[in-house]
Amino acid sequence: MRTPNWPTRRWFRFSLRTLLVAITLFGLWLGYYINWIHQRQQARAVEDREAVEIQDNVEIVKAVMGVKTVVQVPPPHWFSWVLAILGERPVNGILLSGSEKDPKQKALAELYRKLFPESEVYCRDDLPPEPEEEDIAVYLPNGEVTSTKKLREEEAKAAQDATAAKAD
Repeated sequence: MRTPNWPTRRWFRFSLRTLLVAITLFGLWLGYYINWIHQRQQARAVEDREAVEIQDNVEIVKAVMGVKTVVQVPPPHWFSWVLAILGERPVNGILLSGSEKDPKQKALAELYRKLFPESEVYCRDDLPPEPEEEDIAVYLPNGEVTSTKKLREEEAKAAQDATAAKAD
């Protein structure tokens, strides 16, 4: 009697050399990301507080129908999932002192862009000036109409008068 040809279960076959090459490639890949995280942490630790301001963990509080919820603001650009798995936090923005016209400052900005690709890197001197606040008409309870600029000027004058009165 003939024995039936049962389908044999075939496992993936590979040599020890293939296993060692795969482990080496995985180690190199993982080492690249660990080194990147180490450089990011060094940049956060060495930062001069007056020259570099790193904004991470930005939150917005939203209120809908009396219920307040805190929403985490995602970084402006894509954040590597490998860094997230390895425990690294994303950075939303980096504000550098000076201007990018200075070669030293430009090199520093490029370094931070390379280390934190998910964030926006700005230089203080290159930012556009903040727009002036609009002059809004304010209706006072006594029926008078004034503007927000006049109200601010009156408050500043009252504060100066109070300071002068204390000095006397």
